[in-house]
Amino acid sequence: APSERPLHLPFRPFERSAGLMGGDGMEEEANFFSHRVSRKAGRVIAARPCQACSCVCFLILLLPIVLMATVGIGLSEEGPKDWSILSAPVVERGDAVSLAEDAVDCLPVADGTCPETSEREHADPGIIGFTLMYQGSPGSAGIFTPANLQEMCKIEHMFVGDASYPEVCQLPVGVGSQIRKAGINFNTTHCSPQMLSVVQRFYLQVGQAAKLAKCEALTDAQVEAVSAGMHDGLKSPATFAQNGFFLGSDVVDGTLYKGGRSATTRSVLMLGYPLHGRKDNGWKDLIAPDATEAYSDLFFTDFGNDFFKYFGFDATEKPMMKTYKVSGLEVIFDGYILSQVELNSAINSDMSLALLAMVFTTLYLAFHTGSIFVALISIWQIVFSLPVALFVYRLILQITYFRQLHMLLVFVILGIGADNVFVFSDAWNQHEAACVAKEAGGEEKEKDQAAKTQELADRIASALRHSMTSVFNTCATTSMAFFATAVSPIMPILSMGVYGGVLVMINYLMLITFTPCVFAVLHSYRKFVSCPFSYTGLCARCRPGRKAAVLDADVMRKYVLPVLANRGFAIISFAVLLCWGVANCIMAGHLKAPLESLAWFPEDHMVERAKTKSEFGFAANPSSQQAVVTFAFGIKGVDRDVAPFVDVWRPHRFYGVPVYDTGFDLSTKAAQEYLVGFCDRLRKAKCDEEACKPFGTLVMPGKTSVDCFVEGFHTANGGTSYEGADFRKELKDFRQGYPRGDTMIGVIGGKLKFVEVKAVLTLKGGQIDSIKEPIMHALDKIVAAEIALAPASLKSIIQTVPGEWSLLILSKAISAGMWQGFAVCFPVVFLVLIFATGNVIVSLMAVICIIFVVGNVLGYCWMAGWSLGITESIAAIIVIGLAVDYVIHLGHMYLEASHTAHLETRASRWRFAMATMGGTVVAGAATTFGAGIVMQFCTIVFFKQMSTLIVMTIFYSIIYSMVGLMSALLLFGPEGKQGDLFAMWVACRRGRGGGEVAAAEQVYVDSRSSSKKETE
Repeated sequence: APSERPLHLPFRPFERSAGLMGGDGMEEEANFFSHRVSRKAGRVIAARPCQACSCVCFLILLLPIVLMATVGIGLSEEGPKDWSILSAPVVERGDAVSLAEDAVDCLPVADGTCPETSEREHADPGIIGFTLMYQGSPGSAGIFTPANLQEMCKIEHMFVGDASYPEVCQLPVGVGSQIRKAGINFNTTHCSPQMLSVVQRFYLQVGQAAKLAKCEALTDAQVEAVSAGMHDGLKSPATFAQNGFFLGSDVVDGTLYKGGRSATTRSVLMLGYPLHGRKDNGWKDLIAPDATEAYSDLFFTDFGNDFFKYFGFDATEKPMMKTYKVSGLEVIFDGYILSQVELNSAINSDMSLALLAMVFTTLYLAFHTGSIFVALISIWQIVFSLPVALFVYRLILQITYFRQLHMLLVFVILGIGADNVFVFSDAWNQHEAACVAKEAGGEEKEKDQAAKTQELADRIASALRHSMTSVFNTCATTSMAFFATAVSPIMPILSMGVYGGVLVMINYLMLITFTPCVFAVLHSYRKFVSCPFSYTGLCARCRPGRKAAVLDADVMRKYVLPVLANRGFAIISFAVLLCWGVANCIMAGHLKAPLESLAWFPEDHMVERAKTKSEFGFAANPSSQQAVVTFAFGIKGVDRDVAPFVDVWRPHRFYGVPVYDTGFDLSTKAAQEYLVGFCDRLRKAKCDEEACKPFGTLVMPGKTSVDCFVEGFHTANGGTSYEGADFRKELKDFRQGYPRGDTMIGVIGGKLKFVEVKAVLTLKGGQIDSIKEPIMHALDKIVAAEIALAPASLKSIIQTVPGEWSLLILSKAISAGMWQGFAVCFPVVFLVLIFATGNVIVSLMAVICIIFVVGNVLGYCWMAGWSLGITESIAAIIVIGLAVDYVIHLGHMYLEASHTAHLETRASRWRFAMATMGGTVVAGAATTFGAGIVMQFCTIVFFKQMSTLIVMTIFYSIIYSMVGLMSALLLFGPEGKQGDLFAMWVACRRGRGGGEVAAAEQVYVDSRSSSKKETE
């Protein structure tokens, strides 16, 4: 500029030059970042290709080695709080109650010390139980016949007769300690009877314990006597639940017995906890991964193998997908530990399919690049981007959480990484084609080594410069789409998004550092590398003079371009895709919360069949299947801002301390009378919600459904009222003998800190959100009303249902987080596109196309009958990342036509973009499509749904990029400087009369003209 004052131009770090197709425009615009870097890199790599390749390869290998030597490269530890939203008030209340229960004083023995944990004196049928559901043939006799009961006995005898059963069975109170002190081995005589076994009920009720031990058949009269008594028990509300547990729903209408004999029955066989050497922390300890592994190793692995063999199946042949029938009985079985083992096994098996996806990607890379050598090195590069990204993720970002969810990204990065290689490969071949065309008109001369090195440097610089720009646009937007999940309050989803964003950028860095070295080696040593490792028939691709990407170019030129270039076709396709996109976006807006609980396995899997049968196949379910609400008095909340502080990535290690109400006092008569009245009002609370049917009440009928210790306290004292110090003394004595008195009467450090009232709700556990949420709100209303009635010393009241409310909040947060992610992602993607392309019109068109791609995919979910559940919400995050690539590639090349070939009209820019990038886009789509379709062979429903969504994303991305966006650009795309931010900036400054601006513009125009002449 003529002025001495420096002129500040808009920062355009990836400005293009005329050098893409082999021109010499680098000298005029060598000040731009991408040109300087690519030219220097080209000279370095061309001079020593093997050394450069070795150095980059060494660095790629070094980072994972450092990671393994420091923090490790395996999966992180799993905890029950990983998916908890710690900031949610509902979760805070649940944690406050849980932490307070963990902190209570023990119930001391005679010498005042805490008793030793008695081994295996407790049972939990929901977690360490094994459920057997028997389905017989409908008939007048029903399922209860001597032959059927004898077969059931044989099946259950495999459980209680297993050699390891005495080491894990439930024991009577104190027996475990006695056996350990005596130094003798456990045997089945030490085990408690299986009270929920239908077989034992029949045999023991008629006094046939001897026949039970040998599984001998009962008489018809004995069986009919017990069967008639069980069915008659359905007629009385008092005995309905007790007998309905063993009888099918086919003999009842709601809670009324309609006659006949049940064709279904079940047994729940239980084990004991805690195991030897473990603390008694209740269900919270049982669901820990190490506890699941302990029970599996001690018992379920061997028992499972014997059980499968009894029915003629092998444990290695997916036995959970089989139908189990023997002697006319169909057996459906389930158990939490068995399900967890099956889930982990299925996940590991499904993840192994990534190898198949890698094979497909490798083959397609070889097909497109023409070299198996390049394909193998490229797939190695893509695979090693995973541990290199993990190095950044764990050592630099200090994020330790890494589970199977993160490994799912391997299916995504295979497509993205291959697409990046295709961009470089096509740019490499396009440069060769341009050089060959230039040399065709002149006299062929023998080149010395310096000229060959310079030619290779120019080729590397040209391909690298193009790749740096084009791939940066896609990788930046894709990584931003993943990083947008940082708004999610759910730690696993947040961390997966961060890892995905890092992984995409690591692939970009590998592309611009390692891939040029690989192609340089291929070029320099083609005699030794290329032909032996290139497949027959396409070795000609390595020879100078061959047209680059001839297959893709011919197909695009002969079949695709003539159709898409037709304006009539463009108008029709644009209108159709616009209407279809709008319609699908509207349908996507109608996605609702799921109408059924999350299913990990297909419908014909044993786990899902058992879940359905257990929920709908019986007259009554056990109380363990009903949700239990805890009302805590004296607890205000939880404080998470105290040492040792919460580790966001390992929240299960420490998640706060409970905060108690210093004004809490139950020793007054008014407080005790209020608590008795609270229990009475709770029993009478009406409920018209779906979850409460057919009872019409919030809690189950019967006085025992509400566990109100203060009522038992008054009864134990003969109605005598105690207050003050006398009350506290008597309550401590009462606490010693009251069931669950240690946690319900919260004495901590010798002082009464809180008390609890528990109630069995009519709400069943594991219901969908739309069923649970009204009950949660109803309980919140009860708490609000009771706080108004409570005396001043009992104003701190909170309610929680362990597990249920936290899962409800998690499900809602996942759905809400998806929309929040969209709200953050799309503006960020638009800004990245503006930064990278410098054109408002093309950036806006690209973002609209991306929105339509995502809308179409979610619209497909609605049309397929899916809901906006956990799977769909997580998949939507990945969908955004996949939706941007092809749209941005083509939009970028449309603008590149002006900078590279100096094409200014829509039609010429359109043809340039389709000719240079159309084949690359199709190849990238093919690899991602192939990697996604492999997941259709998975067992886990989540992976299958993810596969469907990835495939649909690729389908719509191709349609809306190759047809939708390109039709819009052909009809309405910018010409000349339309939408160009630099031109807009110059126009704005020109209005102020800045001479230096006019001079700068003239320099810019002159350089463009000079480059154009040289290109021509």
